[in-house]
Amino acid sequence: MSGKPRYDWPYYRDRYVAGGSTLADIATLPGGPGIDSLKRRSAKEDWPGQRAAYVHQTSTKALDMASTTEAEVAARHVRIARALQGKALERLRDLPVDALSAREVLSYLRGAAEIERAALGLDTVRHVTLSKRPEDMTDDELRAAMREYGIAR
Repeated sequence: MSGKPRYDWPYYRDRYVAGGSTLADIATLPGGPGIDSLKRRSAKEDWPGQRAAYVHQTSTKALDMASTTEAEVAARHVRIARALQGKALERLRDLPVDALSAREVLSYLRGAAEIERAALGLDTVRHVTLSKRPEDMTDDELRAAMREYGIAR
């Protein structure tokens, strides 16, 4: 005898532990061990315990990756929203008051604020007290409200 093992046990163990195959599935592979040999080896090396540990470890890694990715996406969205708000405010301060309608300015700022608030997990609407709904206000009334909240000069 050459001393070489008859079966590639690590291969069969890996098929069971990480591959999701059953012992019965493995027993049907050509040239492989029979079901009784697989049961003995599996019991001796605790393949079911190794499978449970593998599944737990894989699930934990997947959840960690998902959490990290979600947090990274949220942080990126916050940075983008803040940059967008900064650019919008910068441009608004440089524009003549009549260059954009007050509704257009309000629309841009609302959009940037919604992105930032959503990324932070906050309500996407910030409530302010106005005398009327913005949709019912004239451009002059909207400009005055924006000046009051420090959005325009």
